[in-house]
Amino acid sequence: MPLPIISFDASSTGSYFLLMVREAFDYPCLYSDSFEALADAFSNDLAKHCFQPLANLISADGLELWQVDCAEDTVHMAVLPTEGVEAFKVSWTEGFQADPEETRHFMPQLRRIQPTNAAPARSANARRTLAVEIVDLPAEPDIDIDRGISLLRSPYSDHTDNGTFFDFSRWPPVKLPLPGFAENADFARRWRHLHRDGERDIWTCMEPKGGGAPAFKLARIDDLQAWTPAWLCDGASIPGHDDGVKWMCGQAIHVCDKTDAHGKPAYEVLGLSAGASECWYGSRKELHVFPFGDAARCVIVDGDAHIAIAEGPITAADFLRLPKPLYDLAEGVIALGGETVVFFTGTKSHLRMHRLDFATMAHDTCLLKHFGHSGMARGTPYSTFGNLGVRQGHGDWWILNHKSNQFGKIDIALFWNAVTDETFVIGQGDIKLDQPTVIYQRGLGRYLAVRGESVALLPEFDALAGGREKVTLQWERA
Repeated sequence: MPLPIISFDASSTGSYFLLMVREAFDYPCLYSDSFEALADAFSNDLAKHCFQPLANLISADGLELWQVDCAEDTVHMAVLPTEGVEAFKVSWTEGFQADPEETRHFMPQLRRIQPTNAAPARSANARRTLAVEIVDLPAEPDIDIDRGISLLRSPYSDHTDNGTFFDFSRWPPVKLPLPGFAENADFARRWRHLHRDGERDIWTCMEPKGGGAPAFKLARIDDLQAWTPAWLCDGASIPGHDDGVKWMCGQAIHVCDKTDAHGKPAYEVLGLSAGASECWYGSRKELHVFPFGDAARCVIVDGDAHIAIAEGPITAADFLRLPKPLYDLAEGVIALGGETVVFFTGTKSHLRMHRLDFATMAHDTCLLKHFGHSGMARGTPYSTFGNLGVRQGHGDWWILNHKSNQFGKIDIALFWNAVTDETFVIGQGDIKLDQPTVIYQRGLGRYLAVRGESVALLPEFDALAGGREKVTLQWERA
């Protein structure tokens, strides 16, 4: 029989290919810092782009990289010592064709990937260093800057008590001794943490549907151990799912979707106080809200190009029409202090940042050329931008998270200081997670990187930013 090879699709990534190489051939050099640096540098490139660098790396240990070309989309590769090359060739010629169980009698093309004297794609000391510690959890957590408690329910278990609340304001995350199914069989299914305001926690409680539309209630919990909820909005049910609720300076704001009298979808922004709920604005277009951090008011986005600041009921006349549609309606707006709003639009290859002062109507823009995705197509370099997600960081810092499903170099996050305009970028090889979401957890006082069921603790901010190239944004008047 032919000697072992690994087989993978031609569109596989470098990280997928290199992991297969290490698992299949298990040579010491495949566990070296140089190999880790190679895996970092080509993690999201096509596998074929790292054939040559891999051949360079293993040649120092007397190993060779060979391709078995069977004229198909599946790629077949082997790593073998030089002294085993002749046996390898024989096994894929004479031995291969003489196999009585093999019905495809043809001669595959054997090709060695010749090593060169090229320098490594990335030095070994640039390998992934930002993940101080990574924990694997039973499910993906739903956490953010002031939402530190998350129910983690394993998707692989149907046990009646499946689900545990974890507190991410401590590291490592700890299980919370909250009421379990012995006291309330619907507890894990119905309760969700919304916000931590000092010693107080705001929770949402989903109401049983009972054949009607979904609804929930809001409660303030001053003592989690005693579990004595003080209901907000006079304990009234609020229409819609609680996913659209955001907390702002002692008050909640909620976007609910419903059906109008003609059976068409409609949306409302509700201001939720301790005693009642009030409709601030309604529209047939999809609505999104972004609370300010310094007052009980918010930015409302109506559709993809209308925007307004609200601290109570407003009308369509209060909205401004933006010159271009927003790049991301759900997560691409920042409500700064005062009357300043930051939003994003897209160009053909980059993300454009806008800063609009509603008091003076001063409008400045900046093109983020140093952030996004870059690659090569037929020998020509190009840049694009994928999905955007904005999160608040510590102090004056904000995080622009980025994800892309394309091959090439992908920047994970850009940190931006809204006062100094200083920025720096976290790249795809800096954290041992595949395109995670970077968040700041206020209770913990640290940044975390979340990817699926894995959460990485990042170093203190000075260490996180230290040694990275700093770029100061250059704004231009629009």
